[in-house]
Amino acid sequence: MINKICILVAVVVLSMNMLNAQTLQQVPFKLAKHYFVKNNVKTDQLKQYKITSQKEFDKLFGAAVVMGKDGAPTKIDFKKEIVIAVVGAETSIATEFIPENILANFVATGKSTLVFQYKTQLGKTNSFTVVPNVIVVVDRKYIGYAVKLKGQ
Repeated sequence: MINKICILVAVVVLSMNMLNAQTLQQVPFKLAKHYFVKNNVKTDQLKQYKITSQKEFDKLFGAAVVMGKDGAPTKIDFKKEIVIAVVGAETSIATEFIPENILANFVATGKSTLVFQYKTQLGKTNSFTVVPNVIVVVDRKYIGYAVKLKGQ
């Protein structure tokens, strides 16, 4: 009888561990280029955005077309993709956010997350201000995931 209870307890504990198991997976992404943060966006602190529609995106960003072969903004298809954006506080210091990787942390019984790891590179002080930002595009299958930033 005691053996049966011990076996039952072991099965329950193993089942709970399996339900709470997490898996980390590298998420492919592309960097969206040639966009700027619109002037009406409040930029007094670092903010993250998970953007799921063109309408949402257009409220925050404008296209910054430049001359040359690769001067057009990156195309984003919101039917197949979503955007993760990091927008920094307005600053006169040249600032660049450099994406390193995105990890999907899938949790069977909880909120799965995307962990966006990036590096901040600071340059010289300018006589003008900029709003540093980085925009990455990932597959739409991650729409239900929460986003966490991990900056350096």
